[in-house]
Amino acid sequence: MRTAPRIALLAFAFAAPAAASSVLEYPDLGATQLGRGGAWLAYANDASVTFFNPAALARLGNSVSLSANVNMHNACFTRRKATSDTSDDGPAPGETYPEVCANATPLPIPAMAASFRLTPDLTWGIAVVAPNGNPKESWPEFVGLKMGPTRYLLTSQNNVIVFPTLGIGWRVSETLAVGGAFTWGIGRFEMATTAMALNADNRDSGNDVRATVTAASWFVPGANLSFLSTPTPWLDLSGWMRVSAPIQAKGDITTDANYYTVDVARGRTDGIKKGDSALGNCGNPDVVGTPCGSGNNVSVKLALPIEGKVAVRVHRPNLESTATTTEYDPLRNELYDVELDLTYAQNSVIDTIQVRFPGDANGRGIVTPPGLAGGAIPPNADQEKRFKDVFGARLGGDYVVMPNQLAVRAGVFGETSAQTAQYQNIDFMGTSRFGLAAGLTYRAPVGEKGLDLSVAYMHLFVADSTNDDPGAKGVSALTGTPCNPAPSPAQFTGTCSTSGNPVYRSNWPVNLGRIIQSVNSVSLGAAYRW
Repeated sequence: MRTAPRIALLAFAFAAPAAASSVLEYPDLGATQLGRGGAWLAYANDASVTFFNPAALARLGNSVSLSANVNMHNACFTRRKATSDTSDDGPAPGETYPEVCANATPLPIPAMAASFRLTPDLTWGIAVVAPNGNPKESWPEFVGLKMGPTRYLLTSQNNVIVFPTLGIGWRVSETLAVGGAFTWGIGRFEMATTAMALNADNRDSGNDVRATVTAASWFVPGANLSFLSTPTPWLDLSGWMRVSAPIQAKGDITTDANYYTVDVARGRTDGIKKGDSALGNCGNPDVVGTPCGSGNNVSVKLALPIEGKVAVRVHRPNLESTATTTEYDPLRNELYDVELDLTYAQNSVIDTIQVRFPGDANGRGIVTPPGLAGGAIPPNADQEKRFKDVFGARLGGDYVVMPNQLAVRAGVFGETSAQTAQYQNIDFMGTSRFGLAAGLTYRAPVGEKGLDLSVAYMHLFVADSTNDDPGAKGVSALTGTPCNPAPSPAQFTGTCSTSGNPVYRSNWPVNLGRIIQSVNSVSLGAAYRW
């Protein structure tokens, strides 16, 4: 088996909980929200409003809610080999690789919340929510005895992220409430991808090295602000916005040299040479000194978009209801409602995901994994995304079949594309999206006010992402040596004088082809008030 002199990494992906049109996830978390197609801002009927509309806390009083979404993500990629790609890995330049599809593990995405009335006009809430996405997903590393065509983009991810939230809602007058919430993110992220160890022509898969980054971020502060107005008994108006500090995570990288071989494809792994930057010598017994120090050699920074939403909700009161006039209980006090939400997310702030490793003053990497004689991981492994701002609309509503017992709901939504074809990738779902949803709530006779049990289903249609011209521009693979061909004197920063490409990047794109995606989502929820 052949070793190679250098390695680079990494495409890194994060997610943050969103109630608008963020490219980092899909709407919406919670059984009632999902069943209405996300048109829920003004309806806001359970304690999860602590995060999604804190002003609505003022009309809830004492309550608890629990819900979980299970998302079944379907994604396949047919990669087109670039005309300039000289890699010896199967297809000829201009041909396609075999289609491969993701293996997404359908895990429950929770939202837990409670609200407590302090005074007739003041209520506080606490919530713990998670991003509504795919926390665990993998792509085939081998297709038969050949290397998986997504390896330079993503091979696996396993992320655990939660956002504890404290919020408060204040009823300013009979027709207006305002609220705010403080959130902080806690997450652990594990991502694996592959780099070309040597930036050169005519290399086979023995030139590739798999690398895995594990990083954590323990405090990502953010704030959510909202208002809720009820100018008439049949009309609600609401607005919400979210701002957040960027995610900044620290961690380490492990490497697997001699990984993409026929032996490993057949199940033999004894020839793999592993490195670990958490160790002082990077796991390389041939290294003198401690270039990796005491760990925390990976630094990742991702800006999070500002998000906003406005809502108009029209509802018909149930004039025969026996509930008090101040109690907000749409299952008892209303016959039906229709809501329209308009959303915005400043996804353009996600221009680049910053991924950095240790380097010297000249831009040369100093992390030296074993099996890569004389090599090092380059300091700059930033990933260009160039996302665009996204606008969306959501329309949904409830119909009360049996007052104080059963309501059915449905909704539809659409969002513009955040992605340009040149930067298409399999890590985020960036193209335009359209969804259909339905659900219901049954009130079980538990306690004085009953226990609301909800279920919802959504199908999310995602526009195909296509950049199929083999001569088109795209995203290059990360490489271990800076330039192809190498200039003299050596160059470790900027754009290569010989090729015109950024340093530590391949001369050809590795994301050409077609990506198809869709999502089926099911949500269960329960809410109790007292």
